[in-house]
Amino acid sequence: MILDELDISILKNFYKLKENEEITTWTITIRLFPNCKNDSEKRAKHMLVKSRIKKMEGDLFEIKKENGRWSYTLIGDNIKFCKHRFPNGSKNCLMVCVDKRWSIFEI
Repeated sequence: MILDELDISILKNFYKLKENEEITTWTITIRLFPNCKNDSEKRAKHMLVKSRIKKMEGDLFEIKKENGRWSYTLIGDNIKFCKHRFPNGSKNCLMVCVDKRWSIFEI
């Protein structure tokens, strides 16, 4: 799985949540794209965020529909934010486990 900056930003927003805390995809969209000028642009960005979460379904997210609402749950065992030593020094990174293999992304 290839993650880009938007995917990593979405993961950060879900990762920061405390246990049983909830956030909507609309709230994440507003946080990630605060400069959207009109409603149609906001809706387009919202659909983009939802499609990115759908792309990560199975490995990093569990998606369910409950009582007519969609529920997105981050699979916390498959993601870690930490410091990692790279050849050019220590930097913040994201570690993601997909198909029992860990990948490291420099942030």
